[in-house]
Amino acid sequence: MPTTDLSLEHILANTYTTSDAYKRLLVLEDVLQHSLFEKGAGTAGVQELLKERSAMSGDHGATKAVAAWNADFLSRFKKESLNADMQTLKNAVEQLPKLIVYAPVVFDAAQIQMIGTWCRQNIDPKLLLDMRIDPEAGGGCMFVWRDTLHDFSLRYFLKKRRAEFAKIMSAHTEALTKTNPSSPAR
Repeated sequence: MPTTDLSLEHILANTYTTSDAYKRLLVLEDVLQHSLFEKGAGTAGVQELLKERSAMSGDHGATKAVAAWNADFLSRFKKESLNADMQTLKNAVEQLPKLIVYAPVVFDAAQIQMIGTWCRQNIDPKLLLDMRIDPEAGGGCMFVWRDTLHDFSLRYFLKKRRAEFAKIMSAHTEALTKTNPSSPAR
């Protein structure tokens, strides 16, 4: 198998989240085990097995991503060292820097790629995103980088400026009551 850095290059070329990295490693391991141990055809049949799996599986994204990895990379896995090589890759992925992102919505693949590409260009070239859903972060997001939480949610700013918002709401309610005396004051 290639060195871990070279292996990670292939994986990171089209993988931006921790969950996608682990799914794709599972697909890779499954297909390589099937190819090397069951069919006995070696890694030459990996692309064919990936096509079959993609047709049968509900997760086309993971199989398509693994199929896009360099054929030379895929052919370097050997029967004798497959388990050790896969464990090395899993450990290497575990050690990558992670940016935890709390967002109020689920991002689609194109949005994740855009965010992941920006983060790799501006923060760390080997970064993986750990995407989490937090509906209360509406109007923004929060992220954790190097054990520090950075909160840019609307909830945070509303809480931070609670007194200002209370004054604005009070003034608005008062003005509304003066212009329309029949409306109930809140």
